[in-house]
Amino acid sequence: MPTDDPDGVVDRLYAVRPADFVKERNAVAKALKGAGRREEAARVEKLPRPTPSVWAVNQLARHVPGLVQRLAEATARLQGGGAGSYAEALGVHREVLKELRAKAEEILAASELRPTLDVLARVVNDLRAGILNPELRPLVEGGRLERDVGEEGMVNPFEQELPRRPPAATPGPAAARDGEADRREAKRLKEEARLARLRRLKQLREDVAAAEEARTRGEKAVEAARRALNEAERRLAESRAAVESTKAALETTEAEPEPR
Repeated sequence: MPTDDPDGVVDRLYAVRPADFVKERNAVAKALKGAGRREEAARVEKLPRPTPSVWAVNQLARHVPGLVQRLAEATARLQGGGAGSYAEALGVHREVLKELRAKAEEILAASELRPTLDVLARVVNDLRAGILNPELRPLVEGGRLERDVGEEGMVNPFEQELPRRPPAATPGPAAARDGEADRREAKRLKEEARLARLRRLKQLREDVAAAEEARTRGEKAVEAARRALNEAERRLAESRAAVESTKAALETTEAEPEPR
């Protein structure tokens, strides 16, 4: 595996299907070590195997970067109160997310990964919350996201009140429907955030259990190594004693007069 372009090698690693990720990650790390890039190898070794949702988000950045950029622009417009009405901007934001969700479903199915409702909900959350997070946004846009976005990214900043305007005529039926749609959307976002938090807690508990199991295996391995070392030291001591005894016997025999 070539290592003259480590960033390129690592970047391609994010495109590997989850089932093949660990094998490819280890191969990349081994190649980097062989090239003397031990710090880069250590960083690669720590990369977690992507969940289907994280993998799908990274593929979206590769296959439809323009759509991901449109999401970033729509998010910025909502945050900055750009031109047009807030309701219109929110509608654009929703439509882009729907397009990205549909594309993610296609990509997952084409790669023989089940695009379940839960996985697709995580994809939408990773996109929406990841773009909102200044630290995660470059990872989402670059297709290098490592983990599903946790509960710290769940807050929906788009539930603020619409900018206050001078009193206008009594809203008609269309405006009332828009307001109801916004309330339903806010309720849906809160429910998604709640479910995502539960999933995050479940994942963290599983990670803790796996880490504890790995620690137990490590402790057993260390204990076995200590026993093997003690046994080897005992045998070495016996060998040294045997050598000294044999040498002493040899010297004694050599000192005896030869028979006449």
